[in-house]
Amino acid sequence: MQKERIAALEGIEIFYTGQRLDQGDLDTWISGLHFARLQEMGQRCHFTAYSILKLMRKTDSGKNRDILDTRLSRLNATAVRIKSGKYSYEGSLIDSVYREEETREYVVVFNPKMQALFASTQFTQIDLDVRQELDGKPLAQWLHCFYASHAKPFPYKATTLLTLSGSENSAPHSARQKLIKALDAVAEASNRHVQPFSYEIQDDLVHVKKRPSRSQQRHLKKILALNASRS
Repeated sequence: MQKERIAALEGIEIFYTGQRLDQGDLDTWISGLHFARLQEMGQRCHFTAYSILKLMRKTDSGKNRDILDTRLSRLNATAVRIKSGKYSYEGSLIDSVYREEETREYVVVFNPKMQALFASTQFTQIDLDVRQELDGKPLAQWLHCFYASHAKPFPYKATTLLTLSGSENSAPHSARQKLIKALDAVAEASNRHVQPFSYEIQDDLVHVKKRPSRSQQRHLKKILALNASRS
């Protein structure tokens, strides 16, 4: 992909150059951010192949180590431009990767300029237990992450969700059935982990109900208080 515009919601612009990434790459990136979450962006983040594979619930095998190595290289080789509101970032998803070949220790550095994308209202917390239960179901994983970013989900057309997910299924009926199957998988996994999630489709609009995270609950209370003060 060469500076291709990625489908995004209104108010967000994404342009991407590099190999096309998938949900496995996102798993690796999220896991790296998990290890780096307690330090400033730009600092050296240390982890072993064993520890990050364990976090992703993968066995510490030669095959999975090779896949991890490939994914870290792909994330390092990306060029992405993201603009959300007044914040923007352009650069690689991973700034640099150092490897200790014998101990299989990694030192990963995230570009400190990326921190603008993680301002107080500019990040989403992902329930890894739910996401990992959806392993092998990329559309369901995408939907889970997408709706995790919504404190109170808006209704979306089924075609809009499919476009945003990067679906290349050109058969409308087949694409819709796969979307329904993926939504069912998200609902089942979320409810099993006490994360209420339900949906219904009315006139091609997908209506989702979910329990917001604690930070999203605080956000919604602030909006209610602000609206009350204006009335």
